[in-house]
Amino acid sequence: MKTRNMLLTLVFGAGICLSGCNLGDFGEVEQGRCVGVSADGKTVSVLLDTAKNPKAPEYTKVAEFAFPDDPKEMGPEPIPGNLVAIDLEKKVLKIFNPATKAVEDVKVEFTDSRKGVGSSDPAVKGKKFPVKADKGVTLYSEAQKILVTVKADGDIAAKADTLNCGDIVRFYYKPNVDKKKMLRFMNVTQTNIMKK
Repeated sequence: MKTRNMLLTLVFGAGICLSGCNLGDFGEVEQGRCVGVSADGKTVSVLLDTAKNPKAPEYTKVAEFAFPDDPKEMGPEPIPGNLVAIDLEKKVLKIFNPATKAVEDVKVEFTDSRKGVGSSDPAVKGKKFPVKADKGVTLYSEAQKILVTVKADGDIAAKADTLNCGDIVRFYYKPNVDKKKMLRFMNVTQTNIMKK
């Protein structure tokens, strides 16, 4: 994962340099989780990683940006989701609330949990989450490599359909030109630069 993140950063950075930026005229790069895409597909809501640390992200600030005008600067459209993180120790799900635009801690009862579950594990490979059953909802965090089943009652039952982890995205923009316009967009989750 570390090597993949480094390669993605190098490729993304090189692309920015080759796109005609002048020295002293560089913009900024942000990364976060997609928590919403507008109905017309022109804008995306991103829960920004304010820690800027892939090993310990802190998703605390949501912002809305317009996708690049140039299709060549646009990666795959991201899949939004409201599940931010799973905390097994505190028995909490960190969930983005679209109404308050904040990450909230929701206490849950785990009926099953597994750590170290990579995306190639048969338990998750090729499957879409969340998976709903009569008495529980199974959730998966690829970033954390955690697979859990939680008791479906109250808020969890009501929010079950939205409890997937939104795609991780990275984008480049120039705040001094347009604070809300992406110039280059990469869907980190759906980009496999190791694939031949």
